[in-house]
Amino acid sequence: MFSFQSIKRKKTVLIFTIFILIIHSFLISVVKSDTNTSIQISPSNKTVNTGEKFIVNLYVNPSEPIGFIVFNLSFDPMLLQANDVTPGDLFTIDKWSLNDTHINNDTGEIFGIIGRINGNVSDSGILATVSFTGKTMSGVSILDLHDVKINGDEILDVDVYDGTVTVIGINQDNNKPPLLSDGTPSDGLNEVSVNLSSLNIFIEDPEGDSFNWSIVTFPDIGFCSGDGEYNGSKSCNVSNLDYSTTYTWYVNVTDGNSWTNNSYLFTTESRSTVNETLLLSDENPLNNSINVSIETSSLNVFIQDPDGDRFNWSIETEPDIGSDKGTSKQNSSVICNISGLSYSTTYTWYVNVTDLGSGEIIRGEYFFTTEVHRNEVKNGDVEEDDQSDLLNANVIIFFALIIAIILIGTIVIFLIIRR
Repeated sequence: MFSFQSIKRKKTVLIFTIFILIIHSFLISVVKSDTNTSIQISPSNKTVNTGEKFIVNLYVNPSEPIGFIVFNLSFDPMLLQANDVTPGDLFTIDKWSLNDTHINNDTGEIFGIIGRINGNVSDSGILATVSFTGKTMSGVSILDLHDVKINGDEILDVDVYDGTVTVIGINQDNNKPPLLSDGTPSDGLNEVSVNLSSLNIFIEDPEGDSFNWSIVTFPDIGFCSGDGEYNGSKSCNVSNLDYSTTYTWYVNVTDGNSWTNNSYLFTTESRSTVNETLLLSDENPLNNSINVSIETSSLNVFIQDPDGDRFNWSIETEPDIGSDKGTSKQNSSVICNISGLSYSTTYTWYVNVTDLGSGEIIRGEYFFTTEVHRNEVKNGDVEEDDQSDLLNANVIIFFALIIAIILIGTIVIFLIIRR
């Protein structure tokens, strides 16, 4: 009886032991199947100075054999510059290797596909090493791994661990922001001419660093910017200003460590109080000229707007010997070509000008008379040469009559004496 019970207990213990082993194996299998392949940035946190080169590794721990990995790595392009990507020791580099990486420092993005065409690997290792350089601006850049695909016999689930890089700008605590001075027009200035052609500002970085700058206007009369420039006066062309309008221009400057942002106001002149009448002068031929050569080939006049406004102009002639016109001129002499002039003719030429600033229109009227033809008889008068010939003939006749009278008188006296 005792022997039978002992055997029974032994069987019970054996069965229990087998049961425990089965449960243990099952739990190990479950735990193993729940472990994903992982990829991480190593080191996960790093601090660097401006201009310092450093590397980070993409470390992979496979949960089962893998063949190749596709990844994207994002970073802050204002803080970091990516230099290159080199394959690590995870995959053997030979003729069966895949290695295709692309860096875009404008968007802060690295794309890569690294692996093998045939054969998988199961050991952990470095997928790739990425080289960076810290830029001048201080801050923290996240190294963001995303859109990662790891392929074994199938696409695997992946655990991704990102990293961070802290960039410390050189002498950041002592850095002074750019300085602005000599703004033209000055802030708050009134009665600014609508013919203003540029805005000007002097920008100086105390450390002599290069800087990026921009000038923005509101309402919009112009925009300008520059990158990587140094201390000096910066200019922005403007146009199409309106009367009695307040304009704001914004100057924005950064040296990579700090910003300077200033705004300036000015108000343009009032049309109703400043506009002066257009002036016409120095006409050629002069008004009411006579004996103007029929070979004259042009008419011209100087047009001046005391306010400096631009103007449109036209010249017409009567009788018609030519016409011309122009637009958006400013204080200048205008010319109209003419031809086909006739002798002894009075011409009228009209100058029409529109002030583009005020809308005022003025009209000038001028006359000139051309020369007389040499053989022309006008209003019954004899030409000068003919008159001279006639005078000479009259003198000869006069003297002939005197001589005849003297001869006749002499003969009469002689006859009286003989008697």
